[in-house]
Amino acid sequence: MSSDEISRLKAEIKSLHYVNRRLEKENKKLQYKSVLYDRISKRTIIIRNRLKFIIAFSRFIGINFNVWGIFIQKMFELMIHGDCLNDSCIADVENTKLHISLEAFGAPFESSYRQYKSLIERFEKHCIITKSGTDVQPQFSNYKLKTFKYFNLGMPTEYCVVEFFSKDLQDTLQVSLSPRQCMNICYLNGMMISMNNSGILSGFMGKNFWDYLESIIFKETYFNNSLKDIQDMAYPLGKCVTFDIKKYSLMQLYESVYPYLVKCMESGYRIVENHPHVIIEVNEDCLYTACKAPYPCFILKCGHKISFMAYYGIINNKQESSERMSCPMCRKDLLVDFYKTTPTNINVMIPNIEKYLTTDDLTFRYSSGTRFISGESLQML
Repeated sequence: MSSDEISRLKAEIKSLHYVNRRLEKENKKLQYKSVLYDRISKRTIIIRNRLKFIIAFSRFIGINFNVWGIFIQKMFELMIHGDCLNDSCIADVENTKLHISLEAFGAPFESSYRQYKSLIERFEKHCIITKSGTDVQPQFSNYKLKTFKYFNLGMPTEYCVVEFFSKDLQDTLQVSLSPRQCMNICYLNGMMISMNNSGILSGFMGKNFWDYLESIIFKETYFNNSLKDIQDMAYPLGKCVTFDIKKYSLMQLYESVYPYLVKCMESGYRIVENHPHVIIEVNEDCLYTACKAPYPCFILKCGHKISFMAYYGIINNKQESSERMSCPMCRKDLLVDFYKTTPTNINVMIPNIEKYLTTDDLTFRYSSGTRFISGESLQML
């Protein structure tokens, strides 16, 4: 074989390598689009069927209730960030539960509480009869009552978790049902929006619906209430408090942050406004619990970091005295550091056009008696 033929074959091989790389690149794009389409399609079906469940459930109850928080946010995420579904757990409606409160705005709490008690008693009876072998479980759209668990924490805060299952969709739906929305469960803006038969309601801490949408567009979340004020209850300036008060305040801070804030961060959200200093440790194992990375951490005011697990363990230990509820590194108060991050805003630019107008333009605009319709036109009109 001559040198010319060898050179020609090398050139052809090089050209084929180039074509092959292009085909591999296009194949990856098609695979990405296929996965993205399947995920969007699956989540759209779940949202549609859960909305059907909400409508059927509202007609069954017969009163106006509120659907709160994360489910509504996931619906908007699917519309706004459908191109990001392959990269994070954003819009993962299949992993969210419905939070429903029976307390309508302006209605007395006693009325919704009676409705709530009547409803859970009915669900309990259905579950008891079904255990005996007779299937009498109620069904709402495609979802059938499966299990029921009641948490009696006192009248204002008691709730129940009802699990429904759709055999056709192979989808399990958890519904957290309460007579009143527990505001101390989570203060994140995404959890404080509600939906009822009047529409979507928002408006906390001076924010409105457009502010809520803007935060989703830029993947930003913020706390509607001051968690720093909650922490200050545990360590009031110049005062001593009991261990129980300190534990309650710090536990309320912890439950306001975990797990909702971590889930938002996993979805690519940034925390803005005044908020606790939270980071994700990705390299080192936890010094106090030996848990493997990654895990979320608080940055304390003393400068040390502490994992959520260690923080929870310290404040949940009933044997600890109030003096011992402190940073395990320096023994200073267990104070989480707070700082403020500026949110992103959609830009508004209104150019000053007056300097581009000539004197004649201004005279035409402002001269009195200027006619815009001719006499002939007026006669025709």
